Amino acid sequence: MFYGADEAAFFAGNSDLVTTMDRVRKFSFAHGLLGKGAASADAVGIRFPDGTVLGNADNVKLRFSDEYMKLAADGKL
Repeated sequence: MFYGADEAAFFAGNSDLVTTMDRVRKFSFAHGLLGKGAASADAVGIRFPDGTVLGNADNVKLRFSDEYMKLAADGKL
């Protein structure tokens, strides 16, 4: 998706990621992709590099980390 680690690190730390993933989870719920037991798009949680969580913080299934992208961008890998 990215040509350089600096671009990937920027993407992971950008607030646009939260907006994009909010759309993805709402789409997933609307199309039954979260399973029959999901009562809402909040059934599962998505954690972001800054620690914020969309959805259920006790049921985080998707985690974004910018740790390795930052290391790569800084030439430390």
